Amino acid sequence: MPEMSGDQTARFIKQVNERIPVIMLTGFGALIEVSGSQPAAVDVVLNKPVTLDVLRKTIGKLLHAA
Repeated sequence: MPEMSGDQTARFIKQVNERIPVIMLTGFGALIEVSGSQPAAVDVVLNKPVTLDVLRKTIGKLLHAA
């Protein structure tokens, strides 16, 4: 993204409406999990490549939790 990073985008989304769930898709998901460095504005981190089934289940869980 040329204008802002994923972390900045997540923070912006939460500033607009903190109830909007944010899912981060990244190739560094394992590193984020091990280091505990998940951005505060991100609700769930999924490691790439992600399957459509995992993405659907994650979205479903976030929507039902809201």
